[in-house]
Amino acid sequence: MKEYAEALKRMQAGLPDAIKEYSHNTAEAFKDVAKANTPVDTGAMQGAWEVQEVEQEGSTTTATVVNNMSYASFVDRGTKFMKGAYIQEKAKSQVEATADNRWNIKLDEKRGKWGL
Repeated sequence: MKEYAEALKRMQAGLPDAIKEYSHNTAEAFKDVAKANTPVDTGAMQGAWEVQEVEQEGSTTTATVVNNMSYASFVDRGTKFMKGAYIQEKAKSQVEATADNRWNIKLDEKRGKWGL
């Protein structure tokens, strides 16, 4: 029983890092899908997707993916002259569809390290 209690302590100590890793991996997956769905003219916008540093504050973890091209929002949402590509919606939908599976894989990997 003592061994199990120690493993639970290791899990409790390691869980924030596991969540941070999962969040970063999820943001990278979002970026990859966004890149794949970005229309290409010069390739500048497609190459401008970036994952910012994952932030943890209390029980909240935030992963941010940005595209700093000045026209990115117009390409994404469209204008009255151009249909939107809806890059973010597509990426969110595809990444959410596999989120549980990615979390379970990450958790299984960590459980072994924690001795659970």
